Formats: sequence, C-alpha cells, structure tokens
Amino acid sequence: MVFSTSIAIAPKAQAASILDFVRFPEGAKVRFDGKINFDTNNLTLIFTNPIFAKKISYELTYKHNGIEEGVMGSINNNGNIWPIKKVIYLGTCSTNGACVPHTGLSDVKIKITVNYTLFDRTEVYYHTILP
Repeated sequence: MVFSTSIAIAPKAQAASILDFVRFPEGAKVRFDGKINFDTNNLTLIFTNPIFAKKISYELTYKHNGIEEGVMGSINNNGNIWPIKKVIYLGTCSTNGACVPHTGLSDVKIKITVNYTLFDRTEVYYHTILP
C-alpha cells in the first residue's frame, strides 16, 4: 500500500526585502512529491526542478503508536537539473543492519527549506504528508 501526496509547495511569509520587488519566477521554484510505501516503510521524497536550488534541507516529524520521531538532513545541489530522490526509512536500525519498522504511523509532517541561487533567496515550506 502506498500513500502519496504531491504539491507545488507555497512559501511561508518572509520579511520584505528589495528583492521582493522583483518577482521570483514560479517556474524557478522546487516542486516536492512525498510517498510512503507501507510495505517497505520507506518515505520517498522527490524534488523536481532543482536547478536554482543550491541547498534543500528537510525536517521530518512523525508519530508511531503515539511516540514522536524526527529526521533531519540536507541535499547540496550544484546546478543539477534532474529530479533529486531521497528515501527515508521510517524505523530503527542497529549497527549490525537489523531494522525494525515503526508501525501505527500518523502526523507525518515535513518542513523544507530551499536556498536558491536566484536572487540569493531562501524559502521555507510546510506540508502534511499523512494526517
């Protein structure tokens, strides 16, 4: 079973700057797609249109059976025009490679921060992947 969500992420309000008078092109923004595969317990994040993004950071929070968990990371981009894929295992793994999936997933949310090279702009996006 796969739960999927796809959005053209909208930015959180930012403080005004001189660059706000120059419209940031919609076509320059990173797009986000997030899918949870409950068979593998993997969350797959796909960032499309990353050409103007120099860095994409993410903060994932979720609950499993009422216990809160979090995962943070970042992706450095050096002009890559191809979609960027990141797979996150929603579970716990030991150093010997044994993994235990987290069950009863809920309240899966992500905060994405994109540092753009275009206008040296940073935008923050929030999205609920699974209520």
